[in-house]
This record gives sequence, C-alpha cells and structure tokens, in this order.
Amino acid sequence: MKTFFFLCIISLTLSITALASSNPINHLFLRLDKNTIGEITKNKFLQDEFSDFFAGESGDLNNKWTAVYIQGESTYLELFDENGSTTKADLGIALASNVQNWLMVSQLAKLADSCTQPYRCEIENRVKSQGDPVWFKQFKWLDGNDKLDTWIMEYDIGSLVLKKTPEGSIWNDNDITTKRYNSEWYRPDRLLKDIENVEITVTQDHFDRLILLSTYLEYKINLVSKDLAIISKEGQDRILVNLGSVTKVNKVTMSLNRWVPEKIISLGKSNLYLNALIAEWTFIELPQKSL
Repeated sequence: MKTFFFLCIISLTLSITALASSNPINHLFLRLDKNTIGEITKNKFLQDEFSDFFAGESGDLNNKWTAVYIQGESTYLELFDENGSTTKADLGIALASNVQNWLMVSQLAKLADSCTQPYRCEIENRVKSQGDPVWFKQFKWLDGNDKLDTWIMEYDIGSLVLKKTPEGSIWNDNDITTKRYNSEWYRPDRLLKDIENVEITVTQDHFDRLILLSTYLEYKINLVSKDLAIISKEGQDRILVNLGSVTKVNKVTMSLNRWVPEKIISLGKSNLYLNALIAEWTFIELPQKSL
C-alpha cells in the first residue's frame, strides 16, 4: 500500500493556488524537555524584544494545556514540556485552509475518502467556553503513532468578529485568514515577522501522511528525492521534509521586522541564531518518553 502510494506521487507536482494564504502552516507545536522550556520561559529577550510572548495555561471547553507561545504575523510556535499538553505527540503541524467553509463544505467528502487504514479521522468543532461561537473547525488524521499530530483547521467567522484587532485594521466580512486571527497578538514593533520555513525529519509513515495532507490542500509538492520533499505554496518554500528514523523538528527559520547584528542565544537544548533579517531556531533533540 505504502509503496504503491509513494510510486503514485513520486512525480507529482501541484501548483493550484485556490487558497488565499501563501503559507500552509497555521502553527507548529513542539514538545521540549523541562529545562529547555524553563530557559525559554524566563528569557528576557524573548519576552521583551523578540515577539509577543505568552507562557501559561490556555485551552478550550474540553481541554486545558500549558504552553509557551511565540507569535508571528500569520504563524506561531506553541511549545510544551513533557506534561504540558493534552496530546502524546512530540510534534504537531496544523495546516490552514484560510477559506470560509472550505473544509467542512467543499472538501469534506474528498477528505473523508482518505480515512482508510492505516488512517482514521477526527472531525471537531472547537469552542473556547460554554455559549461561545465555534473557535475553529478541524479535520485530523490519526494513525496510532503518537509522535506526530497533523491536521487541517479553519477559523470560524463568528469567533473572529468578536476578537480585538489593531486600530486601523480593515477585514473583509468573511476573512478567516490566519493573519486576521493572529492580529490580536502580532507585534510589528517586536523583531519577529513570521515563520518562513520549517525543516523536519520524519519516519516513512509520517512522510507519506504529510504528502497526502498537502495533496488534499492543493500545495505544491516537490519530491527532490525519495528522502526529501519540499511542501510549499505559491512558490515559497515552507516545509522541508526529510525521511529518517525518527520524527523531530530540525530548524525553524523566521523573518524579522528589522535588521539585527549576528548573535546566538542558547536556550537549553536549542539555539536561536539571529543575523540581519533572519532568525533560525535549531532544536537539538526532542525528549524520549519513558515507558
């Protein structure tokens, strides 16, 4: 099954541009060791200069979690320690549709066709508190391997119209883009502009699943080799997927709002390298779970 699937996509290149945003990533979450999370949480540069910064409890009607949020203009990082999240996964990639009702109306039947073994699907409307409008809708693939979470999500206009937005911001009545969602927290006076590229290493199962997700979202898939794929939108490289023996994030590359001199900030088992208009956050390793 997997061999057949891989052969079917080996020469596949999609360049359809039906979706509104050029960045396929809504956000990325990582599970890090407690020491690394601790150093990130107390770092004054991250808190006061790098981006909008939040460390604490968040959640919805049914779940609560503790995380650090590093906020960009249309994407963000969500960082957990071993015990902070409601998932068993070490890595999560949320892909965005950015088009009202694209997921639950125009694409649901097609997506449901992908829910065959080894995949099963979970469809959910997320609500923050009792009586609130739908926060977002999500379509999630589950395969029994708890190292990777992958899902497609779209925000609901009923929730977005209630959000605070910066003075002078003008949104289309039906705009559900990640940029509108993030506008409440994005700080253009801080350094971070946005996540531009994510480089990950994944197992064969996860490699196949990310290609499948990207196909349904109509992203461009460049299979450089049998061990490397580049998933992008509108010509911009976004997710570099390396085939390996483990699933982990290698590096997150971010654009900056202004020029900075070269420097490296060590944060536990990660290094944040800044130079000119680029920041590269390298994650040395994810923690190994004890049985």
